[in-house]
Amino acid sequence: MFQGFAAPDSTEIFLCQGSPDGTAAWTREFGEGLEKPAAGPTAVIDHVNLAQPWQHFDEAVLFYTSALALEPQPFAEVPSPTGLVRSQVMATGDRAVRLVLNLAPLNQQRRTYQEHIAFAVDDLVATARDCTARGLAFLEIPANYYEDLAARFGLAPDFLATLRDLNLLYDRDADGEFLHFYTATVGSVFFEMVERRGGYDGYGAPNAPVRHAVQYDHLQHR
Repeated sequence: MFQGFAAPDSTEIFLCQGSPDGTAAWTREFGEGLEKPAAGPTAVIDHVNLAQPWQHFDEAVLFYTSALALEPQPFAEVPSPTGLVRSQVMATGDRAVRLVLNLAPLNQQRRTYQEHIAFAVDDLVATARDCTARGLAFLEIPANYYEDLAARFGLAPDFLATLRDLNLLYDRDADGEFLHFYTATVGSVFFEMVERRGGYDGYGAPNAPVRHAVQYDHLQHR
């Protein structure tokens, strides 16, 4: 039997106990599933991004601090076509659990605000090529983004061309590098694949305005 409770925004959280064989009991809810693939690259959840109504945002920070012992990190505000989006990271000390709470501008909350799950992989370029071959729809990044990357980081031309050809985004700080890409949005949900190199601990915040702009443009042209 699972124990569960609801967050201020009505997100349901269930506490699950593992089995002696190392499997989680909740996996039985999904039946036998597909045939287990052959050994190959694996992905683990890096972080989950949840949109918060403005009236529950501060309450949510207190909730996740007390209920799940997540520590609030310094928040950031990133521009979007409809205004500033406040991003509050909640994480365990070892970063095994990362939850990002986003407070969208009030005028954007009238629509369904997009949420996503990010998966971490060891080799994002190889993953992106494999996903492309399998027909996954990526978020298309404008060419001027890569011109800006070249000016800011002085990346090697071959590496920059790879990023551009695969619609990958890039960030770097004193601790390491961050590569990521986004899928197209289905309903109000999309997915992100990330690769952390070195001690990079952020979320690619400088790239968020680009992502918001592209998603907003797609929404306007539906």
